[in-house]
Amino acid sequence: MIGKRLKYAQRYQEILTALLKNGLGFVVKDLGLLGFKRKAEADSTMYSKSIAERIRSVLEELGPTFVKLGQLASTRVDLIPENIIKELEKLQDNVAPIPFSDVEKIIEKELGQPANDLFLEVNDRPIASASIGQVHYGKLPTGQEVAIKVQRPNIEEKIDIDLQILSDLTNLMEEKLEWANNYRISEIVEEVSRSLRLELDYTVEAWNGEKIARQLKEHPNYIIPSIHWEYTTKRILTMDYISGTRLRDYAKNASEAEKKLVAKQFVECMFQQIFIDGFFHGDPHPGNLFVLPDKRMALIDFGMIGRLSPSMKNDLASVIIALKNRDINEVIFLFLKLGQSSEPIDNDQIYADIEVLIEMNMDIQLVWLT
Repeated sequence: MIGKRLKYAQRYQEILTALLKNGLGFVVKDLGLLGFKRKAEADSTMYSKSIAERIRSVLEELGPTFVKLGQLASTRVDLIPENIIKELEKLQDNVAPIPFSDVEKIIEKELGQPANDLFLEVNDRPIASASIGQVHYGKLPTGQEVAIKVQRPNIEEKIDIDLQILSDLTNLMEEKLEWANNYRISEIVEEVSRSLRLELDYTVEAWNGEKIARQLKEHPNYIIPSIHWEYTTKRILTMDYISGTRLRDYAKNASEAEKKLVAKQFVECMFQQIFIDGFFHGDPHPGNLFVLPDKRMALIDFGMIGRLSPSMKNDLASVIIALKNRDINEVIFLFLKLGQSSEPIDNDQIYADIEVLIEMNMDIQLVWLT
């Protein structure tokens, strides 16, 4: 561990300085790392901000790996307080773009020809900029409108270093901080590492998208953009351009009837993938969902996917049925079967928690889903 810190000393210093500067010096102190980096003063304005805002600020400052970690954490409402979740959600699609000159160099290196020779048009301003890559509008020589996703320069090397440091820090956290050990933080980072390394290969994302498109081919209300493989490599992904409205923007102006229609389609789409196919979109946040003018729904970004075995599909479906029937004992049995815990289980507490969950949620009117 010490050797790893020395090998990546500069990046360690950047991480610890960001924590100190953003008013999270107590984390550095609790980990016993104040001596590793010369002291840095916290920005005085940070102390007027909440802990959640400071966490988001640190992740944004530290770049793609940490932004992605925050994005993934923003979906873990089961572990993370709501105020932190709300701040982490702001990390989605909120990354400074790389210069277009870098984009052109990557396209030429990956596809063997200048962008102007390969495409009829490539807009120099990105339509989306994320932690690993950014997307540009373009046209193929046929006139077909496409979205060209280009990976950031040297991102694989940077992410590999950050993941090794994160592994080091989380192991240290579990040694020194009881809450970190209870939440098995190192396991979460291991999962993030696997996911990020897969996302670095755009051919994997393309294959995932095509598989889900095949699964949904009998459902015309769901659109998955087609992949143009002759313009796709590990670092370039070219797909049909989706002309629609992001779900988060659509919801701001839609009527209640329109919201219910789109929500119904989304639930049915995810249920089909999860409970029928067992292969599903693993990151369906509002930035990855579009509503088309005809009210159909489009899904993009298949870098993260989930898989379920037949037995897990059956167990999850059984959980839904047991919740509907308010069969708390069956829900507990299924939760314990599906989950795992390194700590003793308090069955009375689980019963009480699930009872509250059912009372708070099961009487909500969901007639429109039927």
